[in-house]
Formats: sequence, structure tokens, C-alpha cells
Amino acid sequence: MTLTNRDASTITLKKKQKALFAWKSGNDPLVNVGASRLREQANTATLDVVTDRKQGGCKCSDDASSNPYANLR
Repeated sequence: MTLTNRDASTITLKKKQKALFAWKSGNDPLVNVGASRLREQANTATLDVVTDRKQGGCKCSDDASSNPYANLR
């Protein structure tokens, strides 16, 4: 019996976390130069989005802006 986790909710969570990290790492330089005013969250900020984004950065082996899905399994 293998130990591979094929639970769709776990895979979806990992994809969501990596996508949040990739978006944030691509948007921050634009905000710094005044080219973008997009916010990470709309009106009500929740900690789970920030936590998911930070955990998504741990799943990327290289720069997320170049290829955020390189090591997604």
C-alpha cells in the first residue's frame, strides 16, 4: 500500500497557496513603483489568506514569479 495522498482537498489547498504566493510576489513590485493598487483582500482581511500565502511560498523551490507550479505533485 502506497503512502501517496490523493485527497483532492489537499491538492486544491496546495494549489491555492502557491497561487496566492505567486500573485503576491508578482504584485508587490508593481505596488512599490505605483503601477498597481490591487489589494490582496477586498474589504475584510482574514488571517487564513495571509497564512495560506506564506505557506505557499514554502512549497516553491525557486522564485514563484518564474514558475510557481514547478514542484506541484
